[in-house]
Amino acid sequence: MPVASSLFEITNKVIESTDNLSNIFGGISSASLRCRNLEGAFSLWEEYLLEGRKNIQSVKSDNLLKLKFEKLLDNTDSEIEKIKTFLNIESLSIGGNYIKEDRGNAYLENKDLLIFKEKKAEKLRKYGF
Repeated sequence: MPVASSLFEITNKVIESTDNLSNIFGGISSASLRCRNLEGAFSLWEEYLLEGRKNIQSVKSDNLLKLKFEKLLDNTDSEIEKIKTFLNIESLSIGGNYIKEDRGNAYLENKDLLIFKEKKAEKLRKYGF
C-alpha cells in the first residue's frame, strides 16, 4: 500500500484510547501525550516523583545518594565531588558540555511558566521545590 494511502487510513481511524495511538504511531505513549500542556506535564512529573520516592524507600540509606538538579547546576563541582565520594571513584568524566548552569532558572524568563509555578506553589513546596 502506498505511504500516502496508509497515512490517510491512519488519520481516518477512530482512536479509542492512547494505547491504540501508541500502537499506531509506534511508541508514542499516553505519558508523552500528557505532556502536550503544562497541566498534563506537571501531573506526569508528579506521578514520576511519587513513584520514585516510593521506590527508594526500600533502598538502604548507605546505597542511596539524593541529588537535586538545581544544586547540581548551582554547585556543579561540589555535587560532582559528592557523586565521586558516593561511588568511591577518583574521577568522573562528563563528556561534552552537558551541564548547563543557566538552565536551572530558565523558567524565570517565561511569563506562562511563572504563572504556572505560582498556581502550583503549594504542591511544589510540599515536594520540596
